[in-house]
Amino acid sequence: MCTACSSSKVEALQETETVDTVLLEADFYDAISNNPIDAAFILEDESAENRIKQAKQCSDAWMAEIENSFNVLEEYLSEEDYAGLCSAYEGWKQYIDDMFAVEQKIYYVGSEYLAISDLAGGSLTYPRVMEVKAQRVRDYAIEMKALEYTFTGNVEWIYVQ
Repeated sequence: MCTACSSSKVEALQETETVDTVLLEADFYDAISNNPIDAAFILEDESAENRIKQAKQCSDAWMAEIENSFNVLEEYLSEEDYAGLCSAYEGWKQYIDDMFAVEQKIYYVGSEYLAISDLAGGSLTYPRVMEVKAQRVRDYAIEMKALEYTFTGNVEWIYVQ
């Protein structure tokens, strides 16, 4: 998990968190647990601005891994299966963008929803919007890495710190 928030709750989640994939290969999960992206994004400055910046960078790094997995998978999948995977990816990107937009409107400081809910808007929740997006992107990237690993037997990272 991108560790763009170092609160004890998040750290506890990181210790137990797994992403479910069809792949059951232990070496794959070892590679995922030792990935360079999570290692690079350990937040030391917990300011809201820095948390947002780090989560955005983390999300971008995972998105690049997704794109790379697509490049690899194109070599192995049939045209029909690759088109299906691309279609699913487009739907997923739409979901990510729409959820992010809605959550930003709910949780940003000065949200119009503060009149309805005291849980909306605030300096603590606003950075979490980007952090949650980064986590969603990470989870999808791991699913794509599992598909890639199925054909290559290897997890290669394009991310360089």
